[in-house]
Amino acid sequence: MALTPAIAEEFFFRGFVLSSLSSSQSKHRAVIVSSILFGVFHVVYGSLLSIERFLPSTMLGLFLGYLAIYSRSLLP
Repeated sequence: MALTPAIAEEFFFRGFVLSSLSSSQSKHRAVIVSSILFGVFHVVYGSLLSIERFLPSTMLGLFLGYLAIYSRSLLP
């Protein structure tokens, strides 16, 4: 149940959003913007707003974004 949404998120945030942003701006800025979007995406939990999820999700997005940029792959 959790594997499919996780893979879909990777393709969307690191595959589509990050690659689109990095084509029009610096890679560093693209990772930061996509990570913030990733954090905002994870704040909404069902019909609730869980603001405490923003910082950990954004930090995870930063890590995964830099991993995708430096490895040039979504697989790691």
